[in-house]
Amino acid sequence: MRRTCFILVFLVVLGVAALSQGATNNDYCVNPIFSSNAVKPNILINMDFSGSMQFPAYLPDNFGTYDGSVADCGTSYISTTSNYAKRYDKDRDYYGLFDATKYYSQSSSRYVETACGPDANRIGTGATCISGNFLNWLTATRIDVARRALTGGRSNTGGGSTFLESEGSVYVIRDSINHCQYTVTANVTANRKLTITNYGFGFTCPLNGVTDHGIFSVVPAGVPVEGVVQRFYPKAHMEFMVFATGSGSWNREGELRSGKDQPMSTLVASINNEVPYNGTPTGEAMWEAYDFYVQSNDHTYANNTAALGKANGLKDPYYDGSGTGSTPIWCRKGFVLLISDGAWNGSVDPMRVARTMRVTDLRPELAGAQNVTTYTVYAFGADADGKRAMKATAMFGGFDYSSTDTFPYPYTNWPATNSLSINFPFTQCDNPTRWDAQCIEWDKNKVNLPYNYFEADDGNELASKLEAALTDMLRRASSGTAASVLASAEGSGANILQAFFFPKRMFDDAEIDWTGEMQNLWYYIDPQIGNSTIREDTAKNNILDIFSDDIIEYEFDVGLGKTVVRRYQPNSAAQKGGEDIPSPVELDETKNLWEAGILLWSRDLATSPRTIYTTVDGTNLINFDAAQAASNGTLQTYLQAPGDPTLAQNIVNYIHGYEVTGYRNRTVTTTFGGSTGTHAWKLGDIVSSTPRLKASFPLNSYHLYAPEGYNDRTYYQYVNDVDASGNPTGIYKQRGMAFVGANDGMLHAFELGRLSFTGLTSTQAARLETVDATLGTERWAYVPKGALPYLRYLTNTDYCHVFYVNQPVVIADASVNAGGSLSQDPNYTKTRASWRTILIGGMGIGGACRDTTSSCTTCVKTPTSGVGYSSYFAFDITDPLNPVLLWEFSRDDLGFSTTGPAIVRVGDPAKNGKWFAVFSNGSTGPINTTYHQFMGSSDQNLKFFVLDLLSGPKSSVTVIDTGIANAFGATLSSSSFDVDRGNPTASGATPYSDDVVYMGYTMKDATTWTKGGVVRLLTGNSTNPSSWTVSKVIDNIGPITTSLTKIQDRKNGKLWLFFGTGRYFYRIDNGATIDDPDSQQAFYGVLEPCYMAGTNTLNAACTTSVSAGDLQNQTGSSSNLSPTALGWYINFPTPDTGYKAHRVLAQPVASYNGVVYFLTSSPSTDVCSLGGYTYLWAVWYNNGGAPPASALSGMVVTQLSTGQIATPILKKSDGSSALTQAGGKAMAVGQGVNIGGGFSLLGPPKPIRKILHMKER
Repeated sequence: MRRTCFILVFLVVLGVAALSQGATNNDYCVNPIFSSNAVKPNILINMDFSGSMQFPAYLPDNFGTYDGSVADCGTSYISTTSNYAKRYDKDRDYYGLFDATKYYSQSSSRYVETACGPDANRIGTGATCISGNFLNWLTATRIDVARRALTGGRSNTGGGSTFLESEGSVYVIRDSINHCQYTVTANVTANRKLTITNYGFGFTCPLNGVTDHGIFSVVPAGVPVEGVVQRFYPKAHMEFMVFATGSGSWNREGELRSGKDQPMSTLVASINNEVPYNGTPTGEAMWEAYDFYVQSNDHTYANNTAALGKANGLKDPYYDGSGTGSTPIWCRKGFVLLISDGAWNGSVDPMRVARTMRVTDLRPELAGAQNVTTYTVYAFGADADGKRAMKATAMFGGFDYSSTDTFPYPYTNWPATNSLSINFPFTQCDNPTRWDAQCIEWDKNKVNLPYNYFEADDGNELASKLEAALTDMLRRASSGTAASVLASAEGSGANILQAFFFPKRMFDDAEIDWTGEMQNLWYYIDPQIGNSTIREDTAKNNILDIFSDDIIEYEFDVGLGKTVVRRYQPNSAAQKGGEDIPSPVELDETKNLWEAGILLWSRDLATSPRTIYTTVDGTNLINFDAAQAASNGTLQTYLQAPGDPTLAQNIVNYIHGYEVTGYRNRTVTTTFGGSTGTHAWKLGDIVSSTPRLKASFPLNSYHLYAPEGYNDRTYYQYVNDVDASGNPTGIYKQRGMAFVGANDGMLHAFELGRLSFTGLTSTQAARLETVDATLGTERWAYVPKGALPYLRYLTNTDYCHVFYVNQPVVIADASVNAGGSLSQDPNYTKTRASWRTILIGGMGIGGACRDTTSSCTTCVKTPTSGVGYSSYFAFDITDPLNPVLLWEFSRDDLGFSTTGPAIVRVGDPAKNGKWFAVFSNGSTGPINTTYHQFMGSSDQNLKFFVLDLLSGPKSSVTVIDTGIANAFGATLSSSSFDVDRGNPTASGATPYSDDVVYMGYTMKDATTWTKGGVVRLLTGNSTNPSSWTVSKVIDNIGPITTSLTKIQDRKNGKLWLFFGTGRYFYRIDNGATIDDPDSQQAFYGVLEPCYMAGTNTLNAACTTSVSAGDLQNQTGSSSNLSPTALGWYINFPTPDTGYKAHRVLAQPVASYNGVVYFLTSSPSTDVCSLGGYTYLWAVWYNNGGAPPASALSGMVVTQLSTGQIATPILKKSDGSSALTQAGGKAMAVGQGVNIGGGFSLLGPPKPIRKILHMKER
């Protein structure tokens, strides 16, 4: 019976729960194997230490010369007619070494905070009570402010305290406004002293009497001294380079003071101890930055030989480790953070060097392309030439380039002038007067400036701009290295739902971890199936226009180490034309129909609270809200907050999306719908839970004619919203909902919208209409009982990833309604009203499989006794806005809920029949708590669990033990089969009644779980599952972790079973240890020996099996099988260098014309890899040979762990097969692996009573 229906069951646990005293977040932490390890970027700080950095930050200067190394800035005046703009402004907060909100007095030649003040003018009341804000204005130098922003300031210790030291120039300021003369003296740059006297005849300075005060600020006890360097050091490899001209040791034209992987204290000290002096050789220093990334002394402006060591991870930015054992990290992003306060005055234009680093592969010996992006921060400068140069350097050092576009728009070659003379804005990029689309190459924000240029006129601004620059670098690095991973997609014929996640994601103001997103895109099914395309909603009007909505294609950019989306304008044939601008874009930058995560982020919980349910008894829904948390003692216990309503409320509020003090921050600022806002990000990562649609098309095929269905008119009435007389009824055609599980603890229900095909123009293919809410809105969510104890880990500030609701969601229709009530009466005469729509979800590898009191050592135990088991759950969602919880099912021999159910129906075709959900036990773990990987073993027998679909474990659970030890089941989707469906009138036929469930399994082989086989569960068409029998089809082959597929060849009296071997549960230590790395796996086509050719039925008493020796090796052959062969197999080829053995991780698909399609994935050992590589295979069903090109048509739609939706076309334009590998049986699909998401085969319809319908199997 062809159905895509899964069901979930739950166990009600009674009694008082006890907490495990030792359970922690780390016990359940598991990272997805196909997300790359977070590869930290490399940031080289290249900083101007020329003499102007000694100048005062806020005061006028009148520089004359140097006294030793100290800049003499002479005497300047402040009055109503001279330097008035630089007067002290009490309403402005000045940034420097002092706390602008405090007052200070001198003690032991240092300033310490005192309890005096405040005064109305924020100056102070005398020499012993001076405003910190005023001291910042008066004493701060540019280098003081830069250091305070970068490192927290130049600090020292003595006398039992920590204090910040001012460094810089000497000067005299005569202030006619405050009637003061300020004199700053120093014999060396870091020994500055302040004297204040009266200025002007007859006037008194309010601070008169300050004499030789040391300009040092004592830091109060307990206050950390830190800046952006300390905050970002854990997130990036950072180096420090200095530039300034001079003679002898003062000549520093790009000297590397702190190299790769130096301790943070060394990096901070190198910034704090450098002395500003003399000229500004910016371009020369940029060449030295180039040499650092190249790891070669190509230039001689500075001697950095000691910091260079190609392929040594202690020195080379593109390697990690040490010495000869270093590992290449080719995907690492490289940046230069150029900080300067003036115009360059050397012989090299920094703009030219920045472009060279941007467009050149600096390390051609490594994989990918190693380019460096330059960010510039222009600090304090009033030099127009310097400002222009820093803008141009950013523009040429950060633009989006391509092989045909190696200069930033509007340039096609070098400018006629140097960077000191390039004026902004450009005529072509002067928004809003004119702004050409190509300007986005460097002006991402349409502000007529490079996105990577930052400017600061004062200290507060400098601190924020440095933070912004570093944050933007991490954002650009994390989008590739902390991969955005595609979870799954389903095509409805016009929509594709694409879910992806970010282990780390940078927003405008913060980096947060483990966020999810799901977007809805158009899918245009062209009459020529091979020309079908994924489309944006370019006009943002919810209408698919085949000539104006851009075609999008996913491409894994090896150089960037991530998947990008390329946008193409449709041509006159509505096919791919020229590339649109901007292109490429990030996964989350496409113009989608709706995007669930950002909509949930923008939701105001005060005016639009979320509807979230849970259960504490496995039967009844309750609101998951603060009121329940305050009053429901059972809920408190399950949340690991027994007797603590405040803690329980905090956890519940946090899950809803409220921020709680002391919990992990998720609040970010970003732009949506044209406005910028700040909210908590609420949608968690979506890894393996395939989004499923509850839309207007039939979920099953019961209403079709044989062999696709049973011509069931009651089901026809149900899915077409008509009664027996043809009158409209019901809501089937009006519904539109998308369901997905996420690792935020919930199953989510989102407003999908309804497809409409009326009122369209000739160029429009579909319209997506809202039903009764904004498209993409979350309507409700559900926290399984089994997930409740783990929710508190989400609040941890050092949260380590946990799986929660990770099993693919499944929806199916079943006739389980009797007499207007939900009741399993198999003998009730079936009507339109019998049908209900059932949703099944599961936790996958979320939760645990044994009680906390268990003595097992290779399992995962619950944190709370009696609750926290990995579970399945089932809902009646006939009315999707008012879900009815049917049951939740878990038990301590179920293992993890990874198999999903097979849906089995037996009984009279005219009656409701008896419906069952069949599960098998999943793996029991364990979790490697060092590398945070799920190991995929089992300490128990392989079993089936048979439940009543409607009542679940509330009635009974039939356990069928196979006797196979230390084993666990593969996925069960589409595993039930009604052999009589195509021949309902045959002798002994029992149509509309499933005869068998086929399941693969994995079992222990000595010390590894690398063996497996296939079992059959025969129903004998009995409504009593206790009479069902289990037997082996084949054993002692490789492990099987995914579903089988079948072809029933009635003409020749044969039933073929198809499956592949392979497992992939863990990837440890940056790929050094990979699950079952080298075992050769295979794909099988096996004849079912229990199939009776004469009647095309199964022998319900048969237990016959086959062995691998009964099969014919067709690895390099397309010949016919020997008459004695009971099937065939194909061994997979040796993988490419850097990859491990091919394996089957997704269910195969068998087409009606005899071609069997399947995917293999080859995991990568590369730390930069996002999983591995995937291949598409197509073989002939009865011999495993290469199919003829005439049998290939259409395309495959699949998704890979890199975020790429791959759409390989099966035929070339000349009509030949596109499968050119493995003897015409395989083709490369793309970078990444496919795990559990499966694929869709989109091809022409079968020419007999077959409707076009795209459905994942």
